[in-house]
Amino acid sequence: MLGELRANLRLISRELADARALTWSPDLSDSLGRSQLEVKRLVDAAERAAIALEPLAIARNSQATALNAADRSPAEAPAQWPYLAG
Repeated sequence: MLGELRANLRLISRELADARALTWSPDLSDSLGRSQLEVKRLVDAAERAAIALEPLAIARNSQATALNAADRSPAEAPAQWPYLAG
């Protein structure tokens, strides 16, 4: 979710840069530049949030894996015997 947000914000930033490069009006260029800075701040905030949430996602995934393994019966577990590998 945050990755999608960051990608969309980067796209907006590139589009602002393109529009700014094509404008001849100094006032519009300044306004687009300020908008670019604000979008850059949002991208940075989304990246910090993703980094902060990463340990939670890793912990949640490892807990889910442990629960799934605990719920399986030994008969459902994959064979760990080398002579059964095919």
